[in-house]
Amino acid sequence: MVAPINDLIKNKKGKRHPIKWNDQAEQAFKTIKEALTLRRIGEEFYWPRMRQDILRYIKSCRICNSQKVPFSRYGLMGAEKKVEFPWQVVCADIWGPVPRNWFTKYVLVHPMRKATAQAVTKFMENEVFLVYGVPQFVIVDNGKQFACRLFKDLAERYKVQKIWFNAKFHPQTNPVERCNATIGAAIRSYVNDNQQDWDLEIHRVAHAIRTATHEVTGFPPTFLNFGRKVPISGDYYGQVNSTEGIQLAPGDRNNYSEDLANLPELYRTVKQRLHESYQKSRQRYNLRRREVTYEVGDKVWKRNKVLSNAANNFSAKLAPKYVLCTVRQRLSKVVYALNYENGKDAGSWHVSDMKPYYGSNSDVSVG
Repeated sequence: MVAPINDLIKNKKGKRHPIKWNDQAEQAFKTIKEALTLRRIGEEFYWPRMRQDILRYIKSCRICNSQKVPFSRYGLMGAEKKVEFPWQVVCADIWGPVPRNWFTKYVLVHPMRKATAQAVTKFMENEVFLVYGVPQFVIVDNGKQFACRLFKDLAERYKVQKIWFNAKFHPQTNPVERCNATIGAAIRSYVNDNQQDWDLEIHRVAHAIRTATHEVTGFPPTFLNFGRKVPISGDYYGQVNSTEGIQLAPGDRNNYSEDLANLPELYRTVKQRLHESYQKSRQRYNLRRREVTYEVGDKVWKRNKVLSNAANNFSAKLAPKYVLCTVRQRLSKVVYALNYENGKDAGSWHVSDMKPYYGSNSDVSVG
C-alpha cells in the first residue's frame, strides 16, 4: 500500500511539517504533473531521496494511472509471418466480408444483406476453401461471426491448424484492413447521393485490385495466383478478320507450361520482397517504441474502451482512460489475455493498449 502523502512530506530540517491534509487536498496533489510536484514540494521541504519517494508515490497512484496516457509507446512490431505459397494464410474481415490471400494479395469480396455467422461461414467454405484450397491459418478479428462455434467447427472440419484472432481494438495486425481502405475509397468514388447501390460496382473494383501490379510483390495478384496473365479485354487475344467458319483447336501450350515451371523461382522472389517490406516496416514502427514484457499474474493498466450513454448520463470523455487488470496468459510477445479485478475475462489485448503497473502485485487497492 502507498503511504499517505503527508507521511512523505518533511521540512528541510528533517522534521515533519505541520500541515492540514485532507482527502480533497491529496486528490489534487495526485493530478499535478511530476515536475510541478517536485518543484512545489522542493520550495518548502526536503528529505533524503525525496525525488525518488515522490516519483514512486506518483507512479503508484491509482487515480493518476487511470487517467494519464503514457508518453512511451509500448510494443515492437510482431514477428514476420512465414508464408511459402498462395492461400496458405487467409485473412478475413467483415466489410463484406473481404477474404485476402496473404502471399499473393489476392482479394475476394462478397456483399451480403446481413453479416451473420451462417452467411460468413458458408462463403468461406464454398467460395474460399472449396475453390482455392484450405489454408493453414486464418486471421480474423473478434467479431461474433468468427468467434462463434459455427466458424470454429468449419475450421476444425477442414483441419485448419489455427484461427488467429486480432487483439481487441488493434485491427492493424490483420493485413486485410489495408485492403478495406482501398476498397472503401474506390466504392465511394462510384457512389453518389443514392448509397443503396454501393454493391453494383464492387466486383469491378475487386477485379481492378486483383489485376493491378502490387507495390510490394511487383506482380498482379492474379498472376501469382493463376500463373498467367488474366485478360481484362478480349483484345488481349488479337483480332481475327472473320469469325465465320472459325474452329477452336488446341494450340501450343509449351509457353504456358514454361511459365508454370518458373513459378517456384517467382515465389522465392516474392518471399524475398515480402521480407524486405517487413524489415522496412518494422524499422519505422519500432523507431520510437519500447519493448515491454509481462508475466502471468502481473497487474497492468489496460486502455478503457467505453461508449457514451446519454440515457445513463455517462460520457466516455469523462471516464477513466485506463482500468486495472491482471495478466492471465501470454499469447505472444505483444498480445496478452487479461482479467478484470473482479476476475471476469477482459479478452486479449495488444501491449500498445497497456501500460505498466508500478505498485505491488499483491495490493488489493492502490492509493
